[in-house]
Amino acid sequence: MAKHLKILGIGAQAPMADADSVRDFLEKIVAAVGMRPLGEPTVHDVPLDIKKMGAEPFEDEGGVTTQNNGYEPLLAGYHTLSTSHVAIHTWPIRHGDKGELHLDIYSCRDFDPKMVQDFVGEFFRCEKMKVSDLTVATEW
Repeated sequence: MAKHLKILGIGAQAPMADADSVRDFLEKIVAAVGMRPLGEPTVHDVPLDIKKMGAEPFEDEGGVTTQNNGYEPLLAGYHTLSTSHVAIHTWPIRHGDKGELHLDIYSCRDFDPKMVQDFVGEFFRCEKMKVSDLTVATEW
């Protein structure tokens, strides 16, 4: 049976701001859940393009409007698996001195959601996490 998990976390800025760290996370989480990667993980450090901030339709190209109308950078990464994918987006300065991450992991192979939650929490030193098991959405 397929499994689909979405994790939101607030944690340490440093690993969320560094493309190499996010790439390392993707490699380690895939190994930890025992899945087979297809190639190497891809991570993009999305540059902020101020010219696109007021464009319609809104295209921020990495700069996300914060509540105080400032802008922040974005890292986006994914790892394609033989059974599906792992994708992550991080906003290192979303919460002052804390960053925010959104992780999506989907696989046709079973995996332990609690182990994934614990791994994410430890790697990014999360103070707060929200975990949604979307597995039911993968069933007919």
